[in-house]
Amino acid sequence: MNESPARIARKVRAKRDGAGSQGKTVRLRSAGLTLLALSVAFLIVGAWTIASSFIFVYGPESMIGLAIGAAIALFAVIFFVLPLLRGNLLMGMAVVVRYGIQFSEEIPLYEVAEIEKLDRMPSPRLLGGGVGLGVTYSIFDMRYTVLRSKRGIVRLKLANEMTIRNWLIPRSAKEIIFDTLNGDEVVRRFEEVRALDVK
Repeated sequence: MNESPARIARKVRAKRDGAGSQGKTVRLRSAGLTLLALSVAFLIVGAWTIASSFIFVYGPESMIGLAIGAAIALFAVIFFVLPLLRGNLLMGMAVVVRYGIQFSEEIPLYEVAEIEKLDRMPSPRLLGGGVGLGVTYSIFDMRYTVLRSKRGIVRLKLANEMTIRNWLIPRSAKEIIFDTLNGDEVVRRFEEVRALDVK
């Protein structure tokens, strides 16, 4: 017998508020070595550009170097540093997929129809090609991909379309792919939620 999502949500809340592993918040780890290397490289280039604009250039031209260096450093912080500091979470019976300030969405596990751990990234249906690090959206697959690395990839197929905002732009999504080294923990929590459906 299928129960409505609202009824399952009530069960989840009741179970989450009780004792047990469901109430624990787990910071989902990612293999972020590539982002760390990129952040260090870009911050060094930004700092060097700022310093060289004061050392080697005189007058108003030094402000151009200062602006370029500050822009490079800001780019590094937004796209590389903050995603390392603000990672994914497993809270109660929901997965919070985050990528710095660019992407943040709480996905209740009772809204997930299927969960799958992948060995490699699936190719888009149209045009093929790989998916890079960061936040990407496929309009053809209605899929968000939020990656810090290409290891520990988890795909969430949603039971119903969700409207998700990225950079304040609302888009419909049927799938969300993210990376975590705690994939087994996410699958286990999903199975706990699925077990509620049959009680």
